[in-house]
Amino acid sequence: MPSEAPLSILPAGASVLSHLGQQAQARRHLHKLSRKALAQLCQCSPSVLDDFEHGKRLPSPAALETLVERLGLDDQPVWQTLLRAREHYLMALAFQELLSEMVGKPVTFEALDLTSRLSAVEAIRLFLSRGHGLDMTLHQACAHFNTLLTFYGERPVTVAFYRYFLGNGNFATV
Repeated sequence: MPSEAPLSILPAGASVLSHLGQQAQARRHLHKLSRKALAQLCQCSPSVLDDFEHGKRLPSPAALETLVERLGLDDQPVWQTLLRAREHYLMALAFQELLSEMVGKPVTFEALDLTSRLSAVEAIRLFLSRGHGLDMTLHQACAHFNTLLTFYGERPVTVAFYRYFLGNGNFATV
């Protein structure tokens, strides 16, 4: 029996982000919208949309939601999934802001590719949804926190540091 080629929703060699950007650009052209006009509707700069259409970065969650709605992409599963992830993305941004304060410099996962960024958002969501580390042992919570630090290129902390300065539950404000 001949083996079937694996099904793929992406063209060969395309990243998810570049594919989404190309879909958005095609839909923008279909609606006869200039990048500048769509940027005004989404309340973002045309360069943000250009970066998105070329697979470089996602626009802000609010701009993305408006873009999906204005271009009529909200009936497609991949876009629905992306929008559902918005709440988790905002939670990750709040965590990122606190982490920036803690390390004394801005930290961001914006330089990560889409897959890594989605992994970071999911890891942050899991960390924060587990009672902010309350249902983990101190060692587990510290290990999970150190995993989050790797997404930002930051050095891991010791268990002693985590216990003394952070402790379980210290991200309860997120």
